[in-house]
Amino acid sequence: MDNGANPSAIKLATDSLMMRNADKLNIQSNDLGESKIIFQDSEFAEPVPIGDFVKSFLQSQEGASVLQAKKSPSLHNVPNGKGPVNGEVVKMTRAQAATADPKLLMSGRVQFTD
Repeated sequence: MDNGANPSAIKLATDSLMMRNADKLNIQSNDLGESKIIFQDSEFAEPVPIGDFVKSFLQSQEGASVLQAKKSPSLHNVPNGKGPVNGEVVKMTRAQAATADPKLLMSGRVQFTD
């Protein structure tokens, strides 16, 4: 999904949230006839728009299980999966690498162009 939710977990999480919080969800209307769903934890708590309630749920430990793990950035052509260290990236062909300084090659700064 666009917001990073795991599609297989959405229905389970939605059903669980609705069942556990059905008595805390209400429809609030204004004088213009516009309606919105609100969450109110108790009669003394401030009403919260449903979008804010869902956002706070997804930031909780339980809600985090619904979100997909973030992908690590790609480090294509970088030795040992490490990013460039102490300096700019040096681009060279593999033929040039055959005669290059081994310390430079092991530094993580070399990016092969072929």
